[in-house]
Amino acid sequence: MFKHTLLLCLFALSTACIPLQATVLIYTNPSNLPFLGSGSIPIGYGSRVNALFDSVGSYEEGLGLTPNIVVASGLFQTDNTGFAEQVLFPWSTYGDLENIAYRQAGMGYRLVADPQYSVVIQAWDFATWPTFGINSTVRFRIWNEANSMLFDSGNVVSPFVGHSSLSPAVSGSTLYFRVDGDFRNAGIDNFHFYQTGPLPSSEVPETSTWVYATFGVGLLWIRRQLRRAGLAV
Repeated sequence: MFKHTLLLCLFALSTACIPLQATVLIYTNPSNLPFLGSGSIPIGYGSRVNALFDSVGSYEEGLGLTPNIVVASGLFQTDNTGFAEQVLFPWSTYGDLENIAYRQAGMGYRLVADPQYSVVIQAWDFATWPTFGINSTVRFRIWNEANSMLFDSGNVVSPFVGHSSLSPAVSGSTLYFRVDGDFRNAGIDNFHFYQTGPLPSSEVPETSTWVYATFGVGLLWIRRQLRRAGLAV
C-alpha cells in the first residue's frame, strides 16, 4: 500500500507545474566513477547543473536540476566568514557511504541563486572514517546572505557503521554550509539542494499544488533512504 501511495504522490508531483528543481551531489566524475583517481573534487562540482553529468561530474536528479544555482566548495576561516574557494577531497567509504567528500574542519559550500531564484539546502548524509572503529561528533551550520544562522545541528554523532542524515530544508538567495569535525569524522554524501524560481502569472499553481511540492521533496528523500536500505519502491 505504501509503495502505491508513494508512486501516486510522485506522479502527481511530477505532472504539476511547479518551480522546484533539485540536484543531488554523489561525488563521482563525468563517467560516474569516483573522483579518487584525480585526488580532489573540483571547486565547481554541482554548479549550474542542467544534466545528469557534465564536464565536471555526475549527479542524481531530484525534482529536475539546478541551472540557476552557482556552487563552490571551500574553507571558512571563522564561523561563516572568510570563505575561500578550495577543493574538497574524495574517499571511497565512510560508514556505509561510498564516494564521499571530506576535508578539515571548516569545509563547506557557498550556494548562490540567480536573481529572482532561491536555493534550498534540503538534506545530506554523513558518517565517520571507519578505520578507528568508533563513533565521533560533527557539527553542521547554515547561514544566509544576511549573516543570519538558519540551522545549527549542534554536536551530533557521526557513525562509523551505517550513516546519519539531516534534512533542515532552509532557503535563501545565498547559503553558506559549514562542516566542523576532524577530517576523519566528517564525510558527507548525497548533498541534496534545489532551486525555486518565478513562474508566469498564468502558471502560478494553486495552494494544493504547493502542498504536493513540499510533500514531494520529502518523499523523494525517503525513497532514496528506502532504496539504500534495500526497500526500493
